[in-house]
Amino acid sequence: LTRDPKDGNLFRPGENAMAILVRARDLGKLPDADALDSPAMKVAVARDPHSVDAGNRLRDLDEKTVLALMDAFTRAGQRQPIEVYGRQSDASVKLGAGGHRLEACRRLSIKVLCFHHDGDELDRQLCEIDENLIRADLTPTDRALFLARRKEIYLIKHPETAREASLKKGANLPSRQVGETANRFTAATAEATGQKERTIQRGVGRGE
Repeated sequence: LTRDPKDGNLFRPGENAMAILVRARDLGKLPDADALDSPAMKVAVARDPHSVDAGNRLRDLDEKTVLALMDAFTRAGQRQPIEVYGRQSDASVKLGAGGHRLEACRRLSIKVLCFHHDGDELDRQLCEIDENLIRADLTPTDRALFLARRKEIYLIKHPETAREASLKKGANLPSRQVGETANRFTAATAEATGQKERTIQRGVGRGE
């Protein structure tokens, strides 16, 4: 990230990062061709870390991780922004992902780089859950519980994907979700977390 010459609180990807994004778009690895024009992908805003409400997190902070990040930030700065929900102009925003990075910035008394997102509390919870599913060394029990909660939220936001709704229509469906609607929970979660769909199914089964 490079500092915006007109606004010192804004950070944008450098030439190398933009070249990577362009290549990813050309290879079809971005959601759509307009992804590079999305402000969330281009601008990170530096704000007071105490203006970010971490709330009650799904997992406790790991002290070793916080200390390692403090050392890394002191040497090279914060390279990966956290994800927050709220407008840049809001006095307070809610943390989606990046609890360890936020805590490191608080202890160092430095501003924290943030990507701001629109969304409701369920969107924020999905963001937190996905970060844990992707990055954290979860126990099988924790992973199953997180997947079960993700499924609850997903079906609230996308009720049309529920198997029960499909069954009521009289459709001849397989016993599991593989092969059903393209936006089914297991497929969406596999894409979001980089895991196989069968792995998601097994995890959900343990948590329900």
